[in-house]
Amino acid sequence: MSEPKNHHLLPRFYLSGFCDPEDQRSKGRSRDQCRLWVHDWQQGCIEERTIKKLTVRRHYYSADTRGGGRDAGPEKVLAELEDRVAPILRSLRPGWQPGAQEKVLLAHFAALMKFRVSGYRPWALRYAEENEAEIRGRVFPDPEALREDLRRHGQPEAEDPETVERVFRDIHSVAYELTLTKNHMLERMFSIGAKAAGALLRRDWVFGWAPEGASFVTSDDPFVLMDPALGPPAGYMGDVGFAVARALALLPLTQKTCLVAFGEGGGVHHLKYSRKDVRDINIVQTKHYERWLIARHKPLLERLVG
Repeated sequence: MSEPKNHHLLPRFYLSGFCDPEDQRSKGRSRDQCRLWVHDWQQGCIEERTIKKLTVRRHYYSADTRGGGRDAGPEKVLAELEDRVAPILRSLRPGWQPGAQEKVLLAHFAALMKFRVSGYRPWALRYAEENEAEIRGRVFPDPEALREDLRRHGQPEAEDPETVERVFRDIHSVAYELTLTKNHMLERMFSIGAKAAGALLRRDWVFGWAPEGASFVTSDDPFVLMDPALGPPAGYMGDVGFAVARALALLPLTQKTCLVAFGEGGGVHHLKYSRKDVRDINIVQTKHYERWLIARHKPLLERLVG
């Protein structure tokens, strides 16, 4: 069986939740044929796209192997999570209360929607450049930490104390260039995602429901961390933001439902939003996306990006 090559930054089942269901039913379209309206910031246009090709990147979640090949393991982990979360999102309804396992799955899915998207890797590279000395000290505070890292990666130098000491000195004298490999990014995607999911599970959750005639939009960077005044922070808050109890987390789950996580308590609540509430949340998305703003109808995008 061939390994998957086309990876979706946003899962297809997730995108299908923002399609026009009437249009899909009336024209007998399959899920992959489902169509969305997309504002392409780079091209400066609004166009209709199918979810099959939207947000596709070749081998985006494949790890590089030592022999120069690719390992689709990370993509398979994401796919397994998506297979378990898809029926949960399809079962959402006002008043629904998730079971313990369902809530854990939703938390991990939501957190990874912050770190799997295309905007995360450029941010991580910028952060590493701006905080290189601090990162070196935090990752390798002493030779023993370096030795354990070398062992973890199967490096024989780990058993040579003199080599470990020399490499440790070189690292902290900036003789070694700090580089973030694709494999490191993938590892961090899952490790930070797990920590962020734990933070989300400690928050109160509100499932906000759009009224008839109103719809949430989504984007290629849909998970937004915000300050209490409902404004996106000036910089990317990353995993630090997840740990700040005062920060609000927003993720549109479908065109009719948005998850809001805040404070502490771990409760689950449902609210009927007004049209203004929905518009305010949609405006937040317009200030945050990387390239694509996504909606069920063209007029909705035109009003938002006008």
